[in-house]
Amino acid sequence: MSGNAPSWENAELLFLAPGDVRKGRVEPILWMQTCRAFAERGLDVSLVSFRTSRPDEIPLSSIWDHFGIPEQFRVYELPTPLRHKSPVGWTRLWFAVGAATVALAKLSRQAVRSRPLIVISRLPTLLAPWIALRGLLPASRRPIIVYETHTLPRGSAGWVVRGVDLVLVNSLKLKNEVSECFDVLPERVLQAYNAPAAVVRQHPKEDARERLGLPPTDPIACHAGKLVKDEVELFLRATGLLAERIPKFRLLLVGGNPDILQWVRRRARELDVTDSLSLAGFVEPAKVEFYLAAADVLLVHIARTVGTFQYATPTKSYDYMAAGRPIVAADLPLWTEIFGGDGERAIRTGHDPESFAQGVERAFSLGERGPEMIDRASEWVRQVTWERRAEAVLEALSR
Repeated sequence: MSGNAPSWENAELLFLAPGDVRKGRVEPILWMQTCRAFAERGLDVSLVSFRTSRPDEIPLSSIWDHFGIPEQFRVYELPTPLRHKSPVGWTRLWFAVGAATVALAKLSRQAVRSRPLIVISRLPTLLAPWIALRGLLPASRRPIIVYETHTLPRGSAGWVVRGVDLVLVNSLKLKNEVSECFDVLPERVLQAYNAPAAVVRQHPKEDARERLGLPPTDPIACHAGKLVKDEVELFLRATGLLAERIPKFRLLLVGGNPDILQWVRRRARELDVTDSLSLAGFVEPAKVEFYLAAADVLLVHIARTVGTFQYATPTKSYDYMAAGRPIVAADLPLWTEIFGGDGERAIRTGHDPESFAQGVERAFSLGERGPEMIDRASEWVRQVTWERRAEAVLEALSR
């Protein structure tokens, strides 16, 4: 867009979710936080979700309390025959059909009205019909299309990457690689970090432990988020070492579905660390802040086997920094982008149990340096908000 900056208060924004918002896990909260931030900016926001039958679904009316997000925008569900374990090809087909249906309906309305329409999605399949069809409208009425990605897109998605108005990425590394690999002008690729997924406040540790029924004085290291076997394996092996070095040390794991939790219990027995392990199971995102507050140390580990490892900027990192506790994080390609230097906003370790255990020991022995590291992390993450991210997108589109 060119000329004077548009009045976005009159604009409509459509967020095409790459899944079902009823899924009570971490992904939907990122979609909802994005929508909330644009709604607070004054846009007329709708989130379009694909109805998928799943055992852990939550009622649509409960998503606001579940994720701790105020009801400031609309949520629409597109019916599908999908189940939570449907084949990928079948899922993509129904996503494509649903996206095309929404695009045809919205573009027909757009042809007879003048207010701006912004379409955002993290899935190329959902944006493809918009790119293919918007050329049928006069230039002044065409929707503005934003593609958000947290990893380098496949080559087959190149025409989508080049066809959108803006590519939104979460790291400087990805910004440079998208621009270079897909021959996209750098000004059409915006780098903007995610923000803390949920509302995370700094509660007194004693109050949080009393609320959760945790031992008031035991040293506790906590990981909150999706449980992945390779990552939990490191935590459990490091716990075996730490239990011998730190009296009453306890590992607190928050999250996980029944299958992974069963595996964790079995693996803990095999490694003889059951007595040093607490499993909270799945916790509503709106309540995770109390578990973070109950910990002495917070843990981050993304296994090298994870497909997005090269571009990972774990959302839990922002939650942890907001919680005001020392962070121990295994090395990542983008570690410096997230945490600065070793000891600046977190303690850096290797991916082996001994190195990770030593990092946790460092965190427990920080002394006066602990509050200083916490303050640096808290100050940095206060600048990383969903509102600033939304504003950056609108400024980029205005240019």
